[in-house]
Amino acid sequence: MATKLPIVLTNGELEQIQYGDVLAGVIPATSLTTIYLSPTGSDTNGDGTSGNPYFSINKAMEVLAPYAIPPNGSVTIELAAGTYNYTEKQNINHPDGDKITIKGSSANYAFSHIVSITGSAGNWSVKIQITPNLAGDEAVGQYCYLYSLTSPVAELDLTNDNAGLTFRPPEANNTYNNYTFVANDAGAESVTYNSPNKTFTLNYNAGVSTANSMKTVFDDTLDANPGWPQWTCVVEGTGAGLWVTGDDGKNAASGPDPLRYLLTGVHEITAVDSANNTITLCVKQRSSYLPGLMTSGSGYRLKTILTCNTDAVLEILSDRKITLQDLCLSAVGMYSGLVVQPRAELTCADVVAFVNGDTGLQAQVESLIIGSIGISGCNVSFVGQFARLKVSRGIFTGSSGGSLLTGCSGYITEARFVGNQNQGERAEQSVISQSSAVFIGNVNDGLQAYLGSSINMSLSEIYYQGGNGVRASSNSLVNIQSSTFKNNGTDTNPAGPYPAISSSHGVIVTGY
Repeated sequence: MATKLPIVLTNGELEQIQYGDVLAGVIPATSLTTIYLSPTGSDTNGDGTSGNPYFSINKAMEVLAPYAIPPNGSVTIELAAGTYNYTEKQNINHPDGDKITIKGSSANYAFSHIVSITGSAGNWSVKIQITPNLAGDEAVGQYCYLYSLTSPVAELDLTNDNAGLTFRPPEANNTYNNYTFVANDAGAESVTYNSPNKTFTLNYNAGVSTANSMKTVFDDTLDANPGWPQWTCVVEGTGAGLWVTGDDGKNAASGPDPLRYLLTGVHEITAVDSANNTITLCVKQRSSYLPGLMTSGSGYRLKTILTCNTDAVLEILSDRKITLQDLCLSAVGMYSGLVVQPRAELTCADVVAFVNGDTGLQAQVESLIIGSIGISGCNVSFVGQFARLKVSRGIFTGSSGGSLLTGCSGYITEARFVGNQNQGERAEQSVISQSSAVFIGNVNDGLQAYLGSSINMSLSEIYYQGGNGVRASSNSLVNIQSSTFKNNGTDTNPAGPYPAISSSHGVIVTGY
């Protein structure tokens, strides 16, 4: 006797069908259905095919509404590259949304170094050198999700006296083919290279023009930015690079630039130079300066952007589920990029980014957030209200605060929290485990646990200036293991300085 399968239709009726049958109102279990959208598509004249796509997610949901999707079926709503300027919020309201993926277009990319940094706090213009070459479809208005960043590391042979600072790059660097010096210290510096000893010396000669002396020595790139309170000297050669920074050369330090994390985020492409394989990003960090020019990195280029000027861009209705992939949601004004209603579930595959607006992502009561998220340029990047979190990789950068978690539970790994005026992360009544995370508080705390929160931290980095690295208050508990605290050297709160750890009616257990 043939096996019968029970199928519940969207009207609530129960039907028994034989495997392989196609029943009206049921998407065949063995098919992979794709509905196509395009910025130039039409909800009126389109039919959802690749040659005649729809325009809106709302239209795709309307087409799917009469159909149930069997357990082993799936539907992809595929959005072509481009910007979708919606005039109304796009709603997710299908009972089988856990089998629906809304997918945009993206590409991997990598850059070898920063060509130049101009601008000021909140509106930096950062030109990066793409390697090996541009793909050819880069366009102004796309976004780059920048996560993985490195700065050259070197063991230095330092000699520091009143005459200047002498350092020797690693022995692997037998040739030096690119030199960059950034300075604005009082007086002036010159640099001499001793070829037999393979050493560089920074000399301090008051009254000598910095620009002239640097050009004479290097005959290469010189970028003097009056907004930078420190100098950064980078030497790039075969095999490895070198990063050194200090205050007038008196307290030099070697190793990765700790401020490279300020470049993490989702940044709009504002210029494309095909001839030189560079793109320029608008970085909205409010820090007073950004990392050195030798910072390199990789990430994703998001080519599908959704925006709405009248409401939130996208909303998942209560008790519904959806998977988003390779999309960038750009909010406007006081609106949010995405609202996840109570008990709804959002799964982010690959990368989903939220930019601009008041809140990038708003997760309401008992909602569930899963996957990889990038949020930048919003007032507050992420607001969780008694939500459940399973975030495997995230960037939470707000022009005010990084993230605000109220009554949330779950775990966050490999995340970057950057707050520019408020905390990198503020947790209230929350129970969160966090590992391999980075917390940066500019003019405030890196992490604040408040109102009875319980936070477990491990393998994390906490940068602070103008606030505490970690602050526990109002009966909160923070357990810190195998983590480091560093003064991030950026914007200073005049009421400071502050210690790395502070507890006011809270308990902090440390093992770092």
